[in-house]
Amino acid sequence: LTLLEIYLVFRGLLIGKLSRSWSQAGLRQLQRGLLLGENGAISCFEKAWDIEDEHLNPMAYSALSRIHLHLGNKEDAAQWSERLAEYGGESTVANEWLEVVDSALATHSNTSE
Repeated sequence: LTLLEIYLVFRGLLIGKLSRSWSQAGLRQLQRGLLLGENGAISCFEKAWDIEDEHLNPMAYSALSRIHLHLGNKEDAAQWSERLAEYGGESTVANEWLEVVDSALATHSNTSE
């Protein structure tokens, strides 16, 4: 019983918030101009989906679509746009989020890995 309680606390504190952490890390990397690579914004946002906190999914998908479009990867951008459309499109994402993503992409025209 004690082990189960420890597991549930661990899951609630760490695992339950993992998707939010990936989303925050993705935004941080995006603002730093680090889009590509193992620790880049794309990688972080690809890990930011969550079955329980579904509101995070459109945020990640919109960011991924915009990043890939910025990089000229039209096929990848279209793929993420389709995933976003499954949730109702950009209208389901806060304008502030979209503005932050666009602003970061405009600030960092040159990306590094």
